[in-house]
Amino acid sequence: MSVAELKAYFVETFNMLEDFTKNVDVLLRHGFIEADNRLDAYSDSVDRVKITSYGQYMYSELAYVFTYLDLVCTDTGVFSEEVSNYLTVAARKEYNLFMKGERVERVRTRLDRVEKFIHYLRHEEMRERDCTLWACLRRICLPRSARARLMSREYGFWPARRGRVLVTEGGASSAPEAPHGP
Repeated sequence: MSVAELKAYFVETFNMLEDFTKNVDVLLRHGFIEADNRLDAYSDSVDRVKITSYGQYMYSELAYVFTYLDLVCTDTGVFSEEVSNYLTVAARKEYNLFMKGERVERVRTRLDRVEKFIHYLRHEEMRERDCTLWACLRRICLPRSARARLMSREYGFWPARRGRVLVTEGGASSAPEAPHGP
């Protein structure tokens, strides 16, 4: 695509020539677009640019995934007090940076926040997987009396012999015995 056409459109639409040159320079430096004369930075000698496969991937896939994760991490309740506090502080910091107009630092804060959220999700997934595995092993490998002792320690009730167990706030109590036979 012709840089002259892009520049004319950008100036006509947004009236910000300096912003155009800065943005094209950033895109070239990071490899999102490439110049026809293989320059890595913007100058007036750049005639044409095209999007790279990396730039296309970032535009079509990653940019939307990041935005989605950034929104989700602010709306999702977390069990870890440390992570919850961090997300709250990071959101407040990001808002303050927005109000000051510090775009680069704001993006860094958002990236850090999403990275911490992804780490939390991975940790929770591993913890859940371990708990599920441990629960299955206990169910399969332990005799019934050992399972009953574990249940009483972990959940605060003993299973009844022939009836159901009712769990109440004060503990467990057995339901009336079921009639024997058909």
